[in-house]
Order: sequence, then C-alpha cells, then structure tokens
Amino acid sequence: MTADGHSGLNGAQHRPDGAARIRIGFYSHASRIGGAETYVRDVVRGMDTDIFEVHLFVPPWREFIDFLGVQERRDLKLHVVRIVEPATAFPASRSQEATERSQPSFGTESTPSRIRSLALGLRLPPSTLRLGHDALRYATLPVNRPRLEAAFRPHKLEVLHVINGGYPGATSALAAVLAGQTAAGRRVMTVCSTAMPRSILEPVERRVDRRLAACLDAVIVPAERPAQALLGRGFRRETMEIIPWGARSIPYSVDPEARDRLGLPAGAPIIVCLANFTPTKGQAVIVDAMGALAARFPGIRAVLAGDGPELPAMRERAVSRGVAASVVFPGSFKEPWDLLRAADVFVLASDIEGLPLVVLEAMSQGVPVVATDVGGMPEAVIDGETGLLIPPRDPAALTAAITRILGDADLTLRMRQAALTRFRQRFTMHRMLEAHRDLYLRLAGPAPHAAPRA
Repeated sequence: MTADGHSGLNGAQHRPDGAARIRIGFYSHASRIGGAETYVRDVVRGMDTDIFEVHLFVPPWREFIDFLGVQERRDLKLHVVRIVEPATAFPASRSQEATERSQPSFGTESTPSRIRSLALGLRLPPSTLRLGHDALRYATLPVNRPRLEAAFRPHKLEVLHVINGGYPGATSALAAVLAGQTAAGRRVMTVCSTAMPRSILEPVERRVDRRLAACLDAVIVPAERPAQALLGRGFRRETMEIIPWGARSIPYSVDPEARDRLGLPAGAPIIVCLANFTPTKGQAVIVDAMGALAARFPGIRAVLAGDGPELPAMRERAVSRGVAASVVFPGSFKEPWDLLRAADVFVLASDIEGLPLVVLEAMSQGVPVVATDVGGMPEAVIDGETGLLIPPRDPAALTAAITRILGDADLTLRMRQAALTRFRQRFTMHRMLEAHRDLYLRLAGPAPHAAPRA
C-alpha cells in the first residue's frame, strides 16, 4: 500500500534490457471532480512505469490537474489540450476560491460556459437543456477530433484509454476515441456510469454510436448492467471488459473522535451521503425522508457532503420541509474518512449510477449502505447482507430501510462485517489496477509477466 492509499503496481514487473516500454495515453475531460475523476487519478497514478510510458491528456482546468496530483511525477507526462465542451469553460487562471484550498476536493465544480450560464439564467427546463447540450455535443465533434489527433500523434501511442463519466458523456471523450483511430494502435474507453437512453437526436446518435463501436478494441465498465446498457446502444459484447472498481482505503478502525472533528453529536444516529449535488444524485429523497426519521430517532443527523448546482435548492428544501436542524451541508471534502467513520449508515439515492466509488469507500470502513437499485449497485450492496437496496425516488422506502438498520443493532453488526469482507474480496485498488494492467498488456502484445506487488 502506498502512502497516499493506493495499492499501486509500480515496480511489479521490469521490461527486459533494451525493450521499449508500452506507450499508453489517457484522456479525460472533467467538469466537476467526482467518482470518474477519482478513477482517472487512481488508474494513472497506479501504472507501472517500468512497463508503461504514461501520457496523460487533459483540458486546461487547473483544479482538475491539481486533483490528479501528477505534476510532481517525473515518470508521468502531462499534456494540456484545449478542447470545446458545451457546458464547461476553462479559465486561464485558477479561481480565488480554489486558490484558497490546498488541493481541490471531491465536489469541486469547473466554470460553466457562457452558453450554459445563459441557458441556466433563462431557467430552461431540464429536457430543453439536455437537448441543447446533446446538439452541441455532436456539432463540436469535428472541432475536437483534429485537436486531439494532433495531440496524440507525436507520441506514437500503442494504447489510448479514454475515460468517459457516462455515455454519451463528454463531447471531447467521444472525439478522443475517434481521433485515436488514426493516432493510436489500440483504443479503450471506460464508461463509468450507466449509458443514457437515446434522445430526440436518435438518428445522429446511432451514427456516432456505430462509429465509436467500430473503432474500440475494449470498453471498460464496472458491472453487468452498465454493459447491458451499452449493448443496447449497439456496442459489441466481445469488446466489453467488466472490471469492478477498486477504491482507496485506510485500515478499518473505530474512531469516536471523527464525530468530534466534524462537530456532530456523539450519541445521535448519523446518516452520511457524499455526492455531487446534481439532479440525478437523489439528495432530495434523503431530505424528504428526514421528517419521519427525526420523529423516530430524536437527534438524528443527515450529513449531505459535496458541492454542485443543486446545493442551494437542497438547502431551501430542508427549510421548507422543516428539517433544517437535522440536515447538515458541510460542502466539499478533500478526504471522506472522517465522514465515513462517523456514519451509522451511508446513503446514496441516485437515479442513475455505474458503480460509485464512494459506496466502496464506505464498505471499506464497514459502513452499512442503503442505496438505490440502479446500475452496478447490486454487485456491491448485497441486499440484506452488506446493506439494503431500494427503488429510486422513494422517500418512504428510504425511511423504512434506514429505520431497519438503525433499529437493529445485531443486523448493523452483521452488515458491517459483511461490507468489510465484500470490499476486501472484490473491490481493492490492487485488484482493479492488476486487471487494467493485464488488459493493456493483452492489447499491446506480449510482455513479461510476474506477480504484482501489493
């Protein structure tokens, strides 16, 4: 285990004397720092640079670059590419707010583009916002593809790995895959969340889907459900690589002082949610459940950590529901460990997911999880064993699930142990990095094999 919590593979293998390392490039766009960006950071920093010559291509968002923490690594080559994203602006200098932080945190947001700011100012409905964004996504493909092609080509990449938070996802992620058709030997795309259904632009989407599917050698997803969603959009089963995410962890420990550090009451039940405040993350469901939970468990607190565009609305919702005294909004967090060690239950009530890293981090600390039965969630949260699964957008079901856990000490103890065991068996960082390394070696050709070092 490395000092920063990574179970890296550096030094696990060595190329024969005189043999060239495998040239691998990673491309990732970010508009906010969340699970997909954490995955990028962990995979890139976990690469064995005795085997791989690692290139990282990112847009010029300073907060994202700082979050990745790669600039101090001389064995990783960072390349900044100016691309066009309909919803996101990349200012030349760091914002004052970010300057005051030592390092950007989970939940940090980039600057909205002028187009998005105008659309939000006009209070356009979500369906109209999505349609406008989708139209601009496909319109900017011809702009981004040559820029990315020019960035990739000089490095003679044998493998290009494009990380996409969802699908279709980022404009530039789609363009990067297409650019790799002529600028890289093999192409991989990770889709972190479950693919969206096609929109009114279906004819255009079908054409783009076919082009991407034809030039991808592998598509990494964290679970079977996200794979099925991509198959429904025309991707090929033979290219699907199901690799469960691996989460950073620290040794499990009971830490009563975690609540003191967070200013939380020592004896009260504590619910924790750590997620970006976006429409699909479901914080509204937690707020709506708090009235019934506060009546059942006096002194209970729901700690809704993170940042994002929906945060002001959630604060207002807590006030309007009369539960403001029971709901805490601490903002972004650099590290989740105090939050998780303070929690009796971790809750994620999302409408759509892949396999959230924060759920795995909660399991690494033995926290029972209540989550919606979406995406790859059932592969981590075993209903009735490591936590409970509920339908999306159902405050009554959430209330019942939390009540069941908080009201049964024996069940809570069993779930804590089962969560720890499940994490250690399936979701360690070492296991994920090993699977990625093996995929890259298979795509690039023969390479020496040896057992990875923990």
